[in-house]
Amino acid sequence: MIPRLSITSVATLIKKIKEYGVDKQEGLDLTVGFNPKSKEWDYQTGDNSYSGSCYFYPIWGVTTIFPRSKSTDLARDVVNQIKDQVAY
Repeated sequence: MIPRLSITSVATLIKKIKEYGVDKQEGLDLTVGFNPKSKEWDYQTGDNSYSGSCYFYPIWGVTTIFPRSKSTDLARDVVNQIKDQVAY
């Protein structure tokens, strides 16, 4: 079961992704998709060319992860992108 979308849950996800290794120069794109009606969310890493599992969701937040990025800051940005879109 995927936890509720929150800064904490996305920061935990980012930390796990960083454990697998992230290129220092290019980083790794992260896209989080969210459905405000069902509260379900999913993510994909890498190319965000509109063909991953998160694109079944109507709202997205996008960031790039670098090894030295602060996971909580990135998570806050992604969640705020999603909240901004839900507000409309």
